[in-house]
This record gives sequence, structure tokens and C-alpha cells, in this order.
Amino acid sequence: MRAVLDSENHHILITQSIFGPGMISKTFTRNYFVITKRSAISIWKISKFLDAAKIPYQIFETDENQFDEIHIGGQLTNVHTNAYIYQFFPNFYFVDKPCNKEQHEKYFNIHTECIKYSDEFNGFLIEKKDETSTSTLFPVNKETDYIFLIKLKITNLSINKTVHLIFGGSDIGTSVAVDFFTKNYKDIYKLAKKDQYFIAMQVHKTNQTAAISSIQDFTARMFNL
Repeated sequence: MRAVLDSENHHILITQSIFGPGMISKTFTRNYFVITKRSAISIWKISKFLDAAKIPYQIFETDENQFDEIHIGGQLTNVHTNAYIYQFFPNFYFVDKPCNKEQHEKYFNIHTECIKYSDEFNGFLIEKKDETSTSTLFPVNKETDYIFLIKLKITNLSINKTVHLIFGGSDIGTSVAVDFFTKNYKDIYKLAKKDQYFIAMQVHKTNQTAAISSIQDFTARMFNL
């Protein structure tokens, strides 16, 4: 457990998806921001995992610099995930419906450069970098989702930290991503050891399980290795 967490500071900050008005139900009439039941369970699972690893943690702490970090939720609903993707993965996007664009810009302090809009496709996109490469699509629909497990090692003059981003394209997907991380950490460590990684996997929404046979490793592509 400690090896896969690879904690630099031996203290971890946990954040979770925050859903704004209309993202869960169009009947919201006030400016409420909420977490879902699955979001709360995801925090609980990560907390239990860190308890078992005997690593102290804080949830939604404001001062991030002294902690390693685990951010649960994707570009739209977790501002921390959004910021790291904006900084480190400018060719990685969540693609949503155009009718949601105004709401995203109104209610969320996020980099909308991480989001594209389309009437024809909903899901994730790794955009091609040049004419010799191809774009990769990860569709999110009623039956299918994709989860992403990303690990960053951040080193500069003032901060050394390990950051984990764990999310799917829906509330179900993110819950499955957390479940996979906390149960299959040995497999993740075998794949990446203590290096950075960028892993994607398909999810069957009906039975809410990750299709392990579909695991895709984009580490070399996303970190320019």
C-alpha cells in the first residue's frame, strides 16, 4: 500500500467531486453545491485505504503545499484534477454536450480549456499531437464508461509531492476507479513501480466493474517518454 502511494510527505490531502446546480438534477433552484452518495463512499474507501497504510490524511484541506494529494473526480467536478490536467496534459479533454457549456463557465472555477463540446460524442479524448499520430476516444454513455488512474511526481525548488488523480466520466465511473485503486494496488505497482503513470480502463456501468482486460497504458504518450 505504501509503495503504490509513494508518499513524499507522509501526509495526504484528499479531495472529491463537487456537483453544482443542475449537474445532478434540473430541479435545483438554489445555488447549492453537493457531493453524491457515491462520492461520499469514495472518500470513505480512500480513507480506509490510508488508515490501513498508516498514512495520515486531511479531507478538503485548503493548504495543499505540505501534503501529497489524492484527487477523486474528473475535469468538470474537481477543480484540483482540472488544474493538474490543464498544466500537465494539454491534449487530454472531457467532451460534453454544448448545452452544458454555460453552466460550467458560470458555476465552476475551472479551466474550460480542459473541456471540448460536441453534439456527436460524449466522453474523453486524447488529441493527436501531429499528423503522424491519431486521436483516441473513450466514449461515455448509458452502458460504458472509462476510468483513469494518473500518478504525477512533482519536483521543484519548494515542493516535492506525489499526486494521484482517480476518476471516470460519471459518478459510477469514478466510484469504480476508486474501488479498483484500493483493491488492485498490487497490480498497479507491478505495472508502474514508483514511476509516474497514466492508465485508462473501460467500465461496464450495468455491473459497475472495470474490464481489466481492457487496460491501456498511455504513460509514454502522455509524459513524452
